[in-house]
Amino acid sequence: MNPSTVDEDTQPHALAENIDNIRVESPSARQQSNRLTAQDEESSVDHDKNETDKQPETLAPPRRIATERGKSEKIERLRQRRITALCAVTRQRNALSALMTNSNNLHLVKLELNQLEERFIEYRRACDSHLKELTEGVAKDAVIEHNKLKEEDIAKYLSQVSYWITEAEYNLSDRLDSLSSKASNRTRHLISPAYQSPVQARQSFLLGNKKG
Repeated sequence: MNPSTVDEDTQPHALAENIDNIRVESPSARQQSNRLTAQDEESSVDHDKNETDKQPETLAPPRRIATERGKSEKIERLRQRRITALCAVTRQRNALSALMTNSNNLHLVKLELNQLEERFIEYRRACDSHLKELTEGVAKDAVIEHNKLKEEDIAKYLSQVSYWITEAEYNLSDRLDSLSSKASNRTRHLISPAYQSPVQARQSFLLGNKKG
């Protein structure tokens, strides 16, 4: 038999096999299929919703970065404030040192000393605010040691100014006592025993005439 030809007797059997392979769905089967399709769509929607709800969690790292950046900027502002306060203390010290070259500036030194003490208090507050924002570690320990040395230096200078004021007041008091003593001696010299009042001079004149 030629392979290219088809036996007419075998065609009805092949057609029957193809018909058997075709699946005919009943109405109830179609309804069940539709319900499964709807469930799949709802499940897909719920999955998409869950994925949407999880999206804010992925934004957490950027917020943390922004928070850390804000904290770093705050620490830098407080550090600059501490430096500015220390500069104000230094300027006040220089002004005091210039006045202390002359003891006649005693009253001015006392006024400037009050200003220096106020600047020192502001500097210590700035140091405390800066330290509160630093985390424990080597960097914070270094800042603490730095502030300690600066405060000790300022406190030592304040002691030197107080000593200068005490000495200047003593010298001024001694000078006033000396001037008062000289003035008293001069007054006693002017009012000497040879001095006679007008009444005493007249009496001396009359006695002299009687002797003559």
